[in-house]
Amino acid sequence: MIETLKKQWFVVLIGAILVSFLIYSVYDTNKGKLPGKVVDGKDVIASVADQNITADEVFEQLKNQTSDELLFAKFQDTVASLAIETTDEIKEEAKTLQQNIEEQFKLNDPTNYKTTIQKQMDIMGYKDLSDYCMKNVKLNKLKTNYIDSHMDQLFTPIYDKKNSRIVAHILIKMNDSANPTEEEMKKVQAVDKALGEGKSFADVAKEYSEDVSSAVNGGSIGYTDIDSGLVEEFKKVALELKQGQISDWVKVKSTNYSGWHKIIALETDKKAIEEVKDEFDRNTLYRAILDNNPDLPKTIIWESAKNMNIEYGNDEIKKQLMNYMGVKEENK
Repeated sequence: MIETLKKQWFVVLIGAILVSFLIYSVYDTNKGKLPGKVVDGKDVIASVADQNITADEVFEQLKNQTSDELLFAKFQDTVASLAIETTDEIKEEAKTLQQNIEEQFKLNDPTNYKTTIQKQMDIMGYKDLSDYCMKNVKLNKLKTNYIDSHMDQLFTPIYDKKNSRIVAHILIKMNDSANPTEEEMKKVQAVDKALGEGKSFADVAKEYSEDVSSAVNGGSIGYTDIDSGLVEEFKKVALELKQGQISDWVKVKSTNYSGWHKIIALETDKKAIEEVKDEFDRNTLYRAILDNNPDLPKTIIWESAKNMNIEYGNDEIKKQLMNYMGVKEENK
């Protein structure tokens, strides 16, 4: 099944951050307790020729790297908190994000998930999960506001090179896409009949598509281009369609699923994609722009910080932040 991004698309990134800090904390707790070879009182985790790599060396590198990341994380939290007003909408998004994270942790540890989450909040310097979620929602809002105000500048290079479009599909799942059963073919025929009668693609997707996550969005999988992580048979057809064109059935058999897709190119015009209003489709566009501009989050924070009266404590802190963000002091 094609994976789609949910309303709060950045929850996946936040989960990854939580996991990374968990790994760091476990390593910190067990530093000096690693079993195996010891040289000069230091644990050796690898040897190449006569050169040893000790746990202390790796720990120092990890600690220094994490120190920069933690400093930047706190800096961007401060900038976002000052830049974005705490509206009722922001509060509601933060509440939903908190529920999503709690559900993810609860799946792995139904009994102690709240304690586990709080430990990570303590390590990362947040009061609790609600504090963490509020700051991350504000940070996301800061990023999307910046992208909106620089959309043409950021999206034009992508559109010019990557065959951009917004795509929707209808999926009929099968045990074997090469040999559909009579029951499976009845579903295929029902879709063809509904579309032939003039029903909208979105309505037919909601009624018949067996990709539940996209069916609720009228079959939309959002922004798509040559870099999208779609099954190749699907992507090849999707990128060849003209605006409004519906494909023939595309047969797919992958390691994840087997089935037939009916695909439509909802939008291929650059300006229309830039101005797309649907929340789901717009969020997939934001994500594509961020994926194509890995340094953009740092740029957004620095540009926003320059408009505020930020005090850095001392020049070394400011220098450390600027080095991490890859920016230079402008000549006055």
